Order: sequence, then C-alpha cells, then structure tokens
Amino acid sequence: MNCFACGKPITNKNVNCPYCGYRFTVDEDNYCPNCNFGVCAITENMCNKGIYFQDCNIKEEAERKSPF
Repeated sequence: MNCFACGKPITNKNVNCPYCGYRFTVDEDNYCPNCNFGVCAITENMCNKGIYFQDCNIKEEAERKSPF
C-alpha cells in the first residue's frame, strides 16, 4: 500500500507514514470524490484507479496547479 498523501510505500496504514507523517483516519476510504459508480465525473471515462486515487493523473494535475 502507498501513502495517500505522498505516494511512498507504507506497510501499516494504522501508523503515521514514516516519510511525510500523514496518518489515515478511520472514515477515509481512499476513493476519489469525483468517481460516480465507477465513472470519472470529470472525464466521463471509466475510473481505472479505484483505491489507488493517489495515482490518478487528474488528481496529480490538480495538485500541481493548486496554490496550497
């Protein structure tokens, strides 16, 4: 499994990421908020990332353009 925040491999999601310190919460499902029944609401194509949302190229592009 990879860290949701930094993408580096982690072995235990119940502790903080050893690379960036991010910690998963109980209510986090790692699914993209733009995925609607398996279809990307932005591209209208089938979502092929599922729980590997950190690998989504749309998410990566949005993060590059984000001022935060």
